[in-house]
This record gives sequence, C-alpha cells and structure tokens, in this order.
Amino acid sequence: MTQENQQEVSPEVLENARKKMVDFYKRELPLMRLRAEYEELATKIDKARFDRMVTQIQTAQLLDSQNQFEQDQYEQEEEEQVEPEVPQEEEEEFKKPRKLRSLKKETV
Repeated sequence: MTQENQQEVSPEVLENARKKMVDFYKRELPLMRLRAEYEELATKIDKARFDRMVTQIQTAQLLDSQNQFEQDQYEQEEEEQVEPEVPQEEEEEFKKPRKLRSLKKETV
C-alpha cells in the first residue's frame, strides 16, 4: 500500500479486519490441530509399514543367501564325487563287441 491508501483506511476498518482475521483463526485452529494430529499418525503408520517391508526384504535376502550357500555346497560335493576308476583292461573289454549266442535247436 502506498501512503495515500494507508491514510485513507480508517482505524475502525483496520480493527474490523483484525477481528475478522482473529475470528477466522479461532474457527480454523481446532481443524488445523486435528489435521496435524492426522498427519502425525499417518506418518507413524507409513514409518511402521516401511520398517516392516525392510525387515521382510532383509529376511528374504538372508534366506536366499542361505539357500545359495546350500546350493553351492551341494554343487561342490557333486563335483568332488569321483567316479570309480575302471582298470583299462576292463574298460577295453566293455568296448569290444560281444558275440551273440544262439540257442541250440533240438532235433525231433
């Protein structure tokens, strides 16, 4: 406001405006307090959900790493199992073609 506008506004108008503002704030304060309480509770709920989700993720990662460890152990044991060595003579014998035997026919 310029000085001219300030001089034109009477003290009664200013007082009336102040009273309206005070009345407005008095009416709105209970609602604002309720809104603030609501926001605080909503924030607590969001934090609790976040904490629960973090815990679930950590549990899943822990179980996954445990399963991966067990899988690695199993694969390592599988690799370590050695096939029994067959002597070369026996191995060659298995590779030879076998003779087919036929049944003797009886004469009647």
